[in-house]
Amino acid sequence: MITIENSISGIQKKILEVIASNIDEIFSGELSLDMDFANIGLDSLTFIKLVINLESEFDFEFDDEMLLITVFPKLETMVEYVESKIACKERNI
Repeated sequence: MITIENSISGIQKKILEVIASNIDEIFSGELSLDMDFANIGLDSLTFIKLVINLESEFDFEFDDEMLLITVFPKLETMVEYVESKIACKERNI
């Protein structure tokens, strides 16, 4: 079972919930923003599923150059990217 770090709230928590739902078959434990994707065991197929589900959940598209697993070394980098895309969408950029 995956749990999410208690100190996280709001949109970050929602993003981590989407991530957790996509990695529950390969990881169990507590997710925190400073975790490395490599330590979770994320493979390229699971990464693409995660990208698709984040796009669907938050109604945006990842930029092409961001579709590489190596761009996101930590959960925090993915969360920050998704937050920035959500903010741009809200400002209609």
